Amino acid sequence: MTDDTNQKLKEIKRALYGYHYALDLHEDANVAVRRAIDKVQEILGYPWVPGAVLEDRRRRFTWETGDLVTVERRDSKGS
Repeated sequence: MTDDTNQKLKEIKRALYGYHYALDLHEDANVAVRRAIDKVQEILGYPWVPGAVLEDRRRRFTWETGDLVTVERRDSKGS
């Protein structure tokens, strides 16, 4: 693994450690998991873009048959 990958993995483990700690302290699980997911998305540079996955699935599959269709992939910036 590259140094960058190792660093990201350490940061993700730290986020999960924080999540587990929050659970041990009986904090609200929904809040704790949201914080952990937000941190992981930040670490990976892969934030939730509202509607992006739904649009991607609509373009990739035909709803009638479930068949794959060929589409060009877009990055999270929409280019």
